[in-house]
Amino acid sequence: MGEPAEPEDRTQRMRWSDLYNLPGALTLSRLPLAWLCAQHKHDRDALALGLFVFVLTDVLDGPLARRWGLSSRAGVFADGWLDKFFLVAFAWSILVGGFVEGHHLLGWFIREIIQALMVPFFFRRHVQAEEPLRQPSAAGKATTIVVTLGLFAALAGQGSLTDLSAIFAAVLGVITAGQYLWRETPWGRGHPDT
Repeated sequence: MGEPAEPEDRTQRMRWSDLYNLPGALTLSRLPLAWLCAQHKHDRDALALGLFVFVLTDVLDGPLARRWGLSSRAGVFADGWLDKFFLVAFAWSILVGGFVEGHHLLGWFIREIIQALMVPFFFRRHVQAEEPLRQPSAAGKATTIVVTLGLFAALAGQGSLTDLSAIFAAVLGVITAGQYLWRETPWGRGHPDT
């Protein structure tokens, strides 16, 4: 009889099978939810419901994964990128639906534009677990909250709040993208998450 096997550390390697659970399903639900919102781009109530469901799944997936010991590299990666995918797709839907003006999208998503340019530099290292599992920064979480509030404000026809959210999201987004870029430098890799 040998020693009991060490429990597998789900944060070491990216395995998409780590998403085959309830928290993973909540995370992955953002893909069909974005599609459904695009199909109802002129229906304010359906869009508001879709955005609410997004917020609910985003609030629940991480805590459930941690509580049930299901946190994984794939989960963290999918959560962050599917949040971005949903929010950009949703914003595009409300732009096409006539609920918001195009300049708001630039403010809301400057972080994503900068991060998209960074993907070729860090994607392989993170997927192959050459880097530690990173959590979002406080500025990153604040950016997502401001963008989400701005999307609700746009749906509610609150032009001033929509404008303010785009301005705040742009400032926070540049700060966040700078922090994430710093993490990818040789100097920032050895430091705790910012």
